[in-house]
Amino acid sequence: MATVIQEEAAAAAAQAAGASADTQKKIARSFLSAQMVGAVKGYAYKRPVTGAQAVPGTNAFTGGTNELTQEEELDKAFIAEKSLRDTIKRSISDPAAVRKGLNPSFTAEYPLFATDLTPTSPAMSALQQQVADLYAELGKSFTTAGPGNAAPSLVPYDLEAPSHLIYWFDTPLRAKLARLPGRGTSHRTKVISAISGSQTGASQPIIDPTLSEITSFTSWPSNATNALGVPGAQGGVDVNINYKFLGMNENLSWLAQFSGVGFEDITALANLVLMHEMYFAEEYLNIAGTQTALPAPTTVAVTARTAGSGETAFTSAISITAYVTSANYYGETAATKNASPVAVATTQVADVVITPGSTTAAQQYKIYVSNGTTDPGRASAFFNAQIGGTKYTVQGTIPTSGSVPPAADSGTSASTRYEGFLSTISGHTSNANGYPANWQGSYVNMNVQNTLGLTVLNTALSQMYDSPNTFGTGAGSFRANPEELICEGIDSKNLSQDVAKNSSGTNYQLLIQQGEMAGILHGTAVSQIVNPVTRRIVNVTVHPGWLQGTAILTQWSTPNAARNANVFEMRVVQDLLSVSWPVIDPTYRFSMFEYGTFFAQAPQYAGILGGLQSQASAPWS
Repeated sequence: MATVIQEEAAAAAAQAAGASADTQKKIARSFLSAQMVGAVKGYAYKRPVTGAQAVPGTNAFTGGTNELTQEEELDKAFIAEKSLRDTIKRSISDPAAVRKGLNPSFTAEYPLFATDLTPTSPAMSALQQQVADLYAELGKSFTTAGPGNAAPSLVPYDLEAPSHLIYWFDTPLRAKLARLPGRGTSHRTKVISAISGSQTGASQPIIDPTLSEITSFTSWPSNATNALGVPGAQGGVDVNINYKFLGMNENLSWLAQFSGVGFEDITALANLVLMHEMYFAEEYLNIAGTQTALPAPTTVAVTARTAGSGETAFTSAISITAYVTSANYYGETAATKNASPVAVATTQVADVVITPGSTTAAQQYKIYVSNGTTDPGRASAFFNAQIGGTKYTVQGTIPTSGSVPPAADSGTSASTRYEGFLSTISGHTSNANGYPANWQGSYVNMNVQNTLGLTVLNTALSQMYDSPNTFGTGAGSFRANPEELICEGIDSKNLSQDVAKNSSGTNYQLLIQQGEMAGILHGTAVSQIVNPVTRRIVNVTVHPGWLQGTAILTQWSTPNAARNANVFEMRVVQDLLSVSWPVIDPTYRFSMFEYGTFFAQAPQYAGILGGLQSQASAPWS
């Protein structure tokens, strides 16, 4: 329709210009020719006369006027049209020849003209696909996914600022410890731990202060003891604990900071997260830090027996060797293995029994199991379990791949660490790292081999109160009376279950009125225990970062202390210090430092339970 209108318009224009009827018909038949009239206008200007043909004072162009007649213009237009059509036909039939004839400078400027766009060429196929994709997209409607169900979406993002920090953040021990100032490079103090009558040292017995009547001092000073009274005795120790340097850092790229503008101050977020990380690092160091490597288990015994109810027998008859390491947050020791491979049948399971090393502060144990009629060696042992107790049942399919125990200690200790709760209470650091000999808890049992229950707990509470004065330096406890039990969730659950079913515990009578039937809450969770010896309430605290298998009982202050009452405390020369480093590249760097130490001033008023089983019967775990 548009072409017809254009042709009619061209014919009307020719008629207005005075063209003949025949010319008007030609123009109406070919709008392209009509357009060519303008293209050949320049032909009307004759070529200039040169050389001898030039006549001074006359027209500088050869012959006639400077313009073509209308008939001449139309003829030239038809010729141009024919030439254009012929060229187009040649381009379609032999495009390669056309491309060869293009001026190199032209093809350099417009490389697409030199591209093979024949119907079967790759370039033409790609172009056709782009056109098809464009038409396909234009044919689709707008949806939540974007125009034509494709990205980018046109809906807004409901992005809430600032970012949510949903990780757990609870450092209860750090919150309980007093933080006192320190000076120099170590915390040094003299601890008067016993005097006559305190009953906290074997060398300071109860004395008889009675005297006969004094009538003169004639025998003074040789008889000063009888004349002036019986002298008292004191016991004390020197404690010298080195301060330790703690530090962590975070990096933030410029681009991350710039991109966060309008949403959140990433610099502030990095420092907040760094502070939380530093809190966690100190909390774990307070629990399990030590400069002395953990001892590997003393012995490992493996016994085969018939699989019981709830147990899965071995899937094949093999011989097994168990390798066991002591572990804490930071690493594990070299392994101790059973004496020789133990043969097991397809109807059997095998119990592994661990004897902890002396003065261990192990949090858990890792068990590696290998099979073979002869001991295949450490390289063929594969990781099987990590447990808190000292008994474990190996059953089912023995792994044929996985981890192997380390050949040497992988990091249970470091000279840069200080001694924490487990190390000082268990006596692991006794007579080392600044602490005197026998500096430990009043009750230490690292091989309970039972779940945490009333019997286990009451035994510890009783012995802590009536602990024998076995501390050779006079650092014994007197009537230790714990106020808190700190443990892991499984051990706390076992204690609650034992209280609920133990006939020696509190008996309950449940009375429910008819109108209360819909509001009954069922379950047993013990949050406090009454010390059967002292009647003191012992709070049960589940520490979220604690490992199953150990528990501690502690007071936070010594009973009726005359001075310096903290059982445990932090001594810090420099508490948390945040540093923003100078910019030396497109990165912001932040560090947080601390210089101080955990100080066990009177661990004799604490006790420790290790080797707690997660369940009370086989299969052991």
